[in-house]
Amino acid sequence: MLSAAPQRKTTLRDVAAKAGVSIATASRCLNSPRRGNAATRARVHAAAAELGYSHNPLFAEVMRFVRQRAPDRHLGALAYLVPCRSNEQWEQARRLGRYGRYGAAVREHAARYGFDLTEFPIGLPAFSASRLAQILIARGISGLFLETFPNEHFEREFPWQHFSTLLVGHSLHSPGLDCVVSDHVNAVLLAGEQVLSRGYRRIGLALETSQDRDTSGAWVNGYQLLQARHPQWGAIPPFIRREITAGPLIAWLKEYGIDCVFTLSALHDGPLRDVVTPMEDWLAAAGIECPGEVGLVTLDRSYVPELPWAGIDQSTEEQGRAAVDLLLAKLQVGERGLPKISRTLLVHSHWCEGRTVRAPKL
Repeated sequence: MLSAAPQRKTTLRDVAAKAGVSIATASRCLNSPRRGNAATRARVHAAAAELGYSHNPLFAEVMRFVRQRAPDRHLGALAYLVPCRSNEQWEQARRLGRYGRYGAAVREHAARYGFDLTEFPIGLPAFSASRLAQILIARGISGLFLETFPNEHFEREFPWQHFSTLLVGHSLHSPGLDCVVSDHVNAVLLAGEQVLSRGYRRIGLALETSQDRDTSGAWVNGYQLLQARHPQWGAIPPFIRREITAGPLIAWLKEYGIDCVFTLSALHDGPLRDVVTPMEDWLAAAGIECPGEVGLVTLDRSYVPELPWAGIDQSTEEQGRAAVDLLLAKLQVGERGLPKISRTLLVHSHWCEGRTVRAPKL
């Protein structure tokens, strides 16, 4: 038996055609109940009801705001949940005005739609998930951005059914939230092609355990794919440790004859993460010249914007903008709670030149 073709969603154009008016007139009648001819308004509303057209006044207001660029139009607030390990860390973020990696881009893009952004800490012992939910509901905030989760307790306690939620910069198996994240696999492949053009042939991957976990192993997956595409390099196991230190790293380099290291240029130091790793100094102390003998490539240059390393910029600002677009789409259709099937939007990275790799061969 042939399955029935899926029904097409009714659009404003369908309503206008049935009511015998223009699309602009149909929109005006649905959005402005006191404007225009009463008989025309009644005809448009009757057509919408008969066709089952669902009108969302909030989304209409958002789109009108974007078209008019009205500077004084305020449509509401969204929440940005910032991972913090201590009250001191939260106070530091507030003092510097730096809330996570994506907060600034999210705030700027949300403002274009007429929404404010309010930051809240997540992970502080005295600020429970239930308390946070009470504050958000009291303030009428139903749209949430998250960067990461501090523990499983928050997942169990937080009332997801009241909120439209989007995860920025990470993908989690539990809970399965919709997310916007950098394409880490593609980033490793991009970096690989760049260093190949500079004469490097023995590439190694060095990560801290937390960095591997934060990407759900995506960098390792990209590294394995890169090795599969270039079997002539030979198998070099990734160097993954809870904390990367000089001695074991240098021993790994020498054991496998590595001439280029893919790693992260910033230490795992909470949401600010702006402490540059001393890996260049470690190489110099071991008598290894960088970038001539061993090159260093960061897989996430956006942690330290002024960093002189070569490597991958994960397009952090674009991830923030995409997150706003997707969250507002969820709010438009009233999509709240945990999705039955989570969706992931991958944002591509780009290469940045730096002092830690050789110049490309001509």
